Amino acid sequence: MGVEIRRRKRWEELKQANQIVGGRCQGRGFVHGGFVTHCRSSSLAEAMMTECQLVLLPNDGDQIINARLTGEDLKIGVEVEKGPLVMTAMDLTEPAIEAILSVLKPHFILAVKTAMDENGEVGKQVKDNHDIQREILLMKQGLESSYIYGFVHNLHDLLKL
Repeated sequence: MGVEIRRRKRWEELKQANQIVGGRCQGRGFVHGGFVTHCRSSSLAEAMMTECQLVLLPNDGDQIINARLTGEDLKIGVEVEKGPLVMTAMDLTEPAIEAILSVLKPHFILAVKTAMDENGEVGKQVKDNHDIQREILLMKQGLESSYIYGFVHNLHDLLKL
């Protein structure tokens, strides 16, 4: 059985078992009220607009940088830790994929539990920071408008000198 067929079959099994809520598109999905994102800029922007806790699962390139900024600097999500096997795996044969998934699974579960635990220190901090960032993005005036307003205000202050 091919890898893609097995993935689809496993996805359907998880959906039927109510382990996954919602859909999956471009590498993101909802898991128990959390939003799993691969951290491309558009996926991350969409994730930040939700009220879900963010679980960050980057693959490569800018996704890793975006995940570190989101998880470590802004503290609005929990990144799934990946071992050296996952980070250096170039062999995408079926046994290699199974090995990667077996290594990644406990780290993924831990990240989801950490992000979803609103009584835990990290979960509470992530939720609070995410709420603040979402409000900034959704504010009535709009983020871009606020930059323009601030720029114009600063110009007026300069002209008063």
